[in-house]
This record gives sequence, C-alpha cells and structure tokens, in this order.
Amino acid sequence: GKVNVSLPNTTSANYLSQLLRELAL
Repeated sequence: GKVNVSLPNTTSANYLSQLLRELAL
C-alpha cells in the first residue's frame, strides 16, 4: 500500500542526501 511505496522513496531520498553530503566534504 502507501506505506510500502513511501518507505523506499524516503530511503532513496536519504541515501541520495547522504551521498551529496559526502561529496560536499
């Protein structure tokens, strides 16, 4: 349902954000 779709999207967003932070360093 919505939860199954939301969790992966949130995880991907967090993963991308973390990569950007590492690149910024």
